[in-house]
Amino acid sequence: MQVIAVVASKGGVGKTTVSNVLAGLLSPIGKVELWDTDCNQYSSETMSFSDLLSYPVVTVPDLLSFSQGLKSNSSDYIIIDTAPHSHDSDLFVKILTSADLIVGVTRPLPNDALAFEKIMLPALSKIKTKKVLLLNQRNHIRSAIQNEAENLIHDRIGSEIDVLETALHHRASYAAIGYFEEDAKADKKRLEETANLLDELKAKELL
Repeated sequence: MQVIAVVASKGGVGKTTVSNVLAGLLSPIGKVELWDTDCNQYSSETMSFSDLLSYPVVTVPDLLSFSQGLKSNSSDYIIIDTAPHSHDSDLFVKILTSADLIVGVTRPLPNDALAFEKIMLPALSKIKTKKVLLLNQRNHIRSAIQNEAENLIHDRIGSEIDVLETALHHRASYAAIGYFEEDAKADKKRLEETANLLDELKAKELL
């Protein structure tokens, strides 16, 4: 069983999107569960209603539920959608120490990148496991401020942990679970991005 924790220093950067993308990508490979440990339960409430999902979404609200669930689980992969602003909680520390892979999420925007550097990096530096940063872009419009923030991510955060090259559109989770809008161009892009993410994780021998 491989436990993959998806973490972020603040909300709104695409953590739940990445969690669902990973669950959708790994479902054809083995038995997958997505655990929602965010008290807002966005993964549980916004995704589990759909019969398109190929994996169950389980609410895991506290440390006891997490520990018991981990002991009795028979899944090949457990994807954990963590709560933002929880870097010092007992549950969050337990998730990090239990994870085989930690996927950090931020966006190429100054506030998001700086928050990840100041809040999440110190927490991750205490964990002896593989750590990865995934850039999750909200759109494909390139701007000077995004370019500057991306340089900050690679130069400062990238000196501490590995930075993935794959960037996801903020609605890429729909591509992972097989949902398509009428915008064929956007759907094609999302499918390409999710496939690229899986390829990169395999190439780095993280899966």
